[in-house]
Amino acid sequence: MKTLKWLLFATSFIIISCSNSSDDSPQNSSENYTFSIDQDIQNIQELDNVTFFIQNTNSANINSIAWYVNNTMVSNTSTNLQKTFLTFGSFTIKAVVNYYNSQNTLLTKTIEKQIQVSERPKNLVTIKKIEIVSFTDAYQFYVSLNGYYMKSKFDIRELDELDNPVIRLISTENSQNWGNSSSMTYPMSWDIISQNYQVKVYQSGNYYPNNQQYYHTDLTFYGAKSLVGVQQPFQQISNFKLDLNPYRSLHPTTINVSNLNMEIKLTLQWN
Repeated sequence: MKTLKWLLFATSFIIISCSNSSDDSPQNSSENYTFSIDQDIQNIQELDNVTFFIQNTNSANINSIAWYVNNTMVSNTSTNLQKTFLTFGSFTIKAVVNYYNSQNTLLTKTIEKQIQVSERPKNLVTIKKIEIVSFTDAYQFYVSLNGYYMKSKFDIRELDELDNPVIRLISTENSQNWGNSSSMTYPMSWDIISQNYQVKVYQSGNYYPNNQQYYHTDLTFYGAKSLVGVQQPFQQISNFKLDLNPYRSLHPTTINVSNLNMEIKLTLQWN
């Protein structure tokens, strides 16, 4: 009889113990956090500035987000991504989301989104020729009793995706006024059609290539003079921030542009 009671007690203890080890407790329940990438502009065009953000369906506690464009990390410090698309085409937007679950465990989930950026209607304008028509500061290149000694050149710069100026074209040196009597000879000209330098001019809106704020091309002129018969280093003598938007409906083949000390003439071809 005592043996039977002991067996009944032992069996009851085993059943209770098994019941207490079940996986149904809240601490062990599974969680499925869902994230997706959304954007504030749906039909994206070239030069649009788009904000991408995370749709946090289950209100997870997000710790950080690393953003990638075409598998290149562009930000890991913001919950949103702001991206200006300088060209059209297909792009992959990826976000690596680090978040905490209800047990305060740090987890990671990676999500991607494919987007299409359409081309913004534009003209491609070839600068065929650049000429200096006049230069009011030419006196600084006059050498007493010998006349004018001036070599001139220019370069063209644009901004890259990081807003850094990048040289796109460097001209040859023009030496037509190197030792040229008592007067400067104009125009000083450069035929650059063989270099095929083209400017994007958008057909509507206040847009400029490469996200430049108010100009298409940064054109800088340099001059070198003679001192005691020795050529000096080139120094910047004038700068133009060329804006071609005012001409986009007329498509002129030549335009004259002036600043404080120089007038230049551009020969253009509109495509």
